[in-house]
Amino acid sequence: MNLVSWKRIIKNKWMLIAVMALFFSAGHHFFHFWEKPVFVMALYLLVLIPIFIFISIFIYRKFLPLFLSIGTTKRNIYLISAILVSMFFTWQTFDLPIVFQKVSITPDPDSVGVVELLEVKIDGDVLDISKEADRKGWRNENGVYTASASSQPLTLTFPAKVNASCDLLFYDSSESIEVKISHGLMNKKIGFIDHSAGQVAFDFKTGYRGVPNWLFFILISLFDFISFFVIIVSIFLIQDIGAENRDASVKNNVGWRKHLPYLLFLLIGSLILHTWIALSIPLILDVDSPTFLQGAVQWIAEGNLKGVSSFRGPGTTFLFTPILLVFGRNPWGMKVLLHLLSIGCVFLGYRISWQLSKSEITSFITGILIFLIPELYIYSNVVMSDLGNIFFVAVFVSMIISAYQHIQFKTIFFAMIMGAFIILFRSENIVVVMIGLLILIINPIYTLLRNRKKPKTEEKGKQRQNISWIIISAFVALLPILWWSYHNYQVYNFFGLSDYASEVLYDGWVYFGDASGLSFSDNESEAMQEIQSASDQYPIAISDRSGVATGWEIFPSLIKAGYTRKEAFSLFGQASIDSITRDWHVTLKLFEIKIRTAILPQPFHIFTYPLPGEEPINRPIEKKYYDEDTLCLPFLIKPMRVALDTIKHNYSTLYRPWFFLALASVFFGLYRQPMQLWIGIGLIVLTRIFIPNMMGLTHWRYTVSAILLVQIYLANWLVTLGVGLKMIYWAKLPR
Repeated sequence: MNLVSWKRIIKNKWMLIAVMALFFSAGHHFFHFWEKPVFVMALYLLVLIPIFIFISIFIYRKFLPLFLSIGTTKRNIYLISAILVSMFFTWQTFDLPIVFQKVSITPDPDSVGVVELLEVKIDGDVLDISKEADRKGWRNENGVYTASASSQPLTLTFPAKVNASCDLLFYDSSESIEVKISHGLMNKKIGFIDHSAGQVAFDFKTGYRGVPNWLFFILISLFDFISFFVIIVSIFLIQDIGAENRDASVKNNVGWRKHLPYLLFLLIGSLILHTWIALSIPLILDVDSPTFLQGAVQWIAEGNLKGVSSFRGPGTTFLFTPILLVFGRNPWGMKVLLHLLSIGCVFLGYRISWQLSKSEITSFITGILIFLIPELYIYSNVVMSDLGNIFFVAVFVSMIISAYQHIQFKTIFFAMIMGAFIILFRSENIVVVMIGLLILIINPIYTLLRNRKKPKTEEKGKQRQNISWIIISAFVALLPILWWSYHNYQVYNFFGLSDYASEVLYDGWVYFGDASGLSFSDNESEAMQEIQSASDQYPIAISDRSGVATGWEIFPSLIKAGYTRKEAFSLFGQASIDSITRDWHVTLKLFEIKIRTAILPQPFHIFTYPLPGEEPINRPIEKKYYDEDTLCLPFLIKPMRVALDTIKHNYSTLYRPWFFLALASVFFGLYRQPMQLWIGIGLIVLTRIFIPNMMGLTHWRYTVSAILLVQIYLANWLVTLGVGLKMIYWAKLPR
């Protein structure tokens, strides 16, 4: 790099602004730069700024020509998206430093009388000023610090966050004299005029070394905004270059032998781990497990589906009935089924990743990420719908991709039939199926609208045929949904897939809000008053430590009070709406709590088989459906306990950064081609995470429902970034 190039680049004010912003933002968030002494800050600037500039010059010269080579429309989309996202992150990460504050309290030397200081508070906490007051000659009488006009100024030095509230409380008597308060650029005089006031308070905000707060806030925010903007635009560029080079090297016709080594590795690894887990951990039934088994039990016993829960759907009944029919009360049939579903998730992830990337390496990395997910192993031992839901939704997504890439009647039809099944498996999957329909139908409709004024062509006829196939398939898939809705009407007197949506809403907002200590419920609501009246008349057995009853704990009281099932759920729905709309400030606060809770792993309720000499497991819930399993292999159980303990204590530390990285991969995946697929599957991921958590009781297991698809985005994103960085690194520098 010659001297002329250096001068030309250094003169570029935008690059220098970006370098300074990155330095100050990183220094603030990672090294507490603004909290350091001035000489240390100057040393950082002298040592690190040249390094930042040198690195940035190299990156700038690599990135700029490549960024300018991107089409104008795409470049503008990247820039607008980066601005919006940077604004959001700047708001979310805004933080102020903690620095030493200096406050001086000086009695008026020209007056006769005293100053009586009662207390000094910093953000509500009382500051201990006794030592400084004693040193400056202020008398301390029963907690009142008294000084005359001839006393020395009381100078208080204390650490506090910038913009913290500083409250000074004085006693106003007939002897009170003026006092001057100094802090940074502020110099205020307090005069005591109304001597009957008793107490006079003076408050102000702490600052940063004499810099006006408004200016300091702008600087901090601007540095963060520019830094986020530069980083996000750079990621867009790296991803764009990586995707283009990957797409150029794609080989669609890869024989199965190319996949065989990767699949064998994943299969052998999965079998070893799942065998170890199956031989160490017994089959576990959770509190909700009977609602998933009761339909299968009655179907076997009486040959009808009347035992299926009104709010679970028949999907788990269809899945579990063959196992219970063959294995009866032997728990190993269910254990094998669940472990096979978990192993199948690894291969489904590999397949979907291959469908999107056409890269064996990317697909293998996806398989490894899914292979390492602890949740898949945990759910392999618990009788719930979660593992089956993850598996069958992945099957549906894979079939939608096949239908999109090879649009034929049979691919569309079977995808929609699988869509009907996952809706019957869990009713919230209706959102997943609707997104799948949009993925398939957008292209044909757009093509017809774009060519509507053109004469009839073979292409237009083909698109009309595709739309007809999609509509017919969707209608056929609707029939099982209508059949089950009619079944519920006959058995439970409501038409639909589930009748407890309002109870879910009640638990998710009213119960969760009150249990979080927000006093969320609206006691003025008529529905809430009716619920309370029934609860008073028929006391509730509350299991929660917070002392707040869930909807299902309240439900029996409402039934005893004479309400029908439909009326009880209606009360839950109205009470929820009234409470949500009562105070939007409180509602938004609860929304933030729900978001934080959704990404916080919950403790695993997993236990191993007992070792020799230990008490046998005594859980009536398992004994109701299965015979006792007394397997005991200490050489497997002991290391399993160590592994489970390690996961319990360390997983939450790793989960949070992984989750945000995975969400970032989903966001950047929305800009990949083909957009219908990447955006559609991304929406499936986001709706599976946030809709259940926002509508109902916030829980980590709802976030887990998207865990397989998230790994696909993460693996593809990391590989694409790797390819992009490689291409940029080897790109020739402009002169």
